[in-house]
Amino acid sequence: MKFLLCFSLLFVLTALGDPPPRDGNFWQRLHPIQRQMWAGGWMDGLCTGELVAKEVGSCEAYHGKLEKLGGLGADEIKQGLDEFYEADYRNLAIWMQDAALLVARFSRAGMTSRQAAEQIELLRLKYR
Repeated sequence: MKFLLCFSLLFVLTALGDPPPRDGNFWQRLHPIQRQMWAGGWMDGLCTGELVAKEVGSCEAYHGKLEKLGGLGADEIKQGLDEFYEADYRNLAIWMQDAALLVARFSRAGMTSRQAAEQIELLRLKYR
């Protein structure tokens, strides 16, 4: 009986395992609507993080600060991620949250193509 209980517990624990990485391969398997929802959730997550970290007081106050991301919305983040992952197969290993931040930084004024290329190379090394 104890063996059966231990075996069942072991089976459950191994089945739970680590979730798949949220990288470009994961992104490509998503339906376009799911991609849009992920981008919107990412933007909401930024708002939540800002509220917790800096106690801004409201998401409306935070949305006034979106110029830090070039005033981008979920549509632009989704489109940027689509282009990023389709541009080079080596980008597929890069996790979505890092790729989204890179897309946002590149889209705003100030980050050159050379700087973006350097950041992409660093991210490729990170996720090797």
